[in-house]
Amino acid sequence: MSSIELSREQGLLVTGSLVMLAAVAASFALWWASSVAIPFVMALLIAYLVLPIVDALQLRLRAPRVLAIFAAFLTLTASIGLLVVLIATSVSDLAQHGETYQNSLRILGHDLIGFANTLAALVGLPLIPPNLDTAEVFIQSINVDSLLATIGIGASNVIGGVSSFAANATLVLLFAVIMIAGRRPLETRAGLWGEVDAAVRRYLGLKVAASAVTGFLTWLVLLFLGVPLSLVFGLLAFLLNFIPT
Repeated sequence: MSSIELSREQGLLVTGSLVMLAAVAASFALWWASSVAIPFVMALLIAYLVLPIVDALQLRLRAPRVLAIFAAFLTLTASIGLLVVLIATSVSDLAQHGETYQNSLRILGHDLIGFANTLAALVGLPLIPPNLDTAEVFIQSINVDSLLATIGIGASNVIGGVSSFAANATLVLLFAVIMIAGRRPLETRAGLWGEVDAAVRRYLGLKVAASAVTGFLTWLVLLFLGVPLSLVFGLLAFLLNFIPT
């Protein structure tokens, strides 16, 4: 083996070792700074949600920057509050009309059994015996109180998570305000950073629009079918559409 090949192998070995050390150091740094990194990422997301409103108020309506930022955050807060109220109303409606929904499930089960018997008679399969009402057995196995208790536990966990996040709300709000206040719309759109910023905002806009259409159609179909908590499922479809598959 020549000295040139040996030096090349040594260089590759040193480079690979440095890359591994850098990856380990970066992972440790992210873990160590997670208490700050997570609020920073949340603030970045909030900033990108609020910036279009701020830019529209500043560039089109000529509103002062402070007033535009305040109005944008007020709009975002009102939207989140409206969603929370709608979800709470849907869950409360389910709790108050649990027996009604159970009866609806029973009727639907009977209809499905009748449809299955009709198909079975056409193809010559054995029918479901009248004394073995699978739908009734299934409906009776559903404990509405237990289901509502499970929903309550899930809601409590969500509220607990929101409460723990609220402890860092001041830090998130501070980061978001600094990002928005330090940005100049006309200056940011020029140069490489302007292209990157425009590409990110275009992607987020398309993603939000596609997720909104998915959530709206989900809510509309479930509402037409009479499914309880259709609004909650529509909201979940909107949120889960942001998770890559």
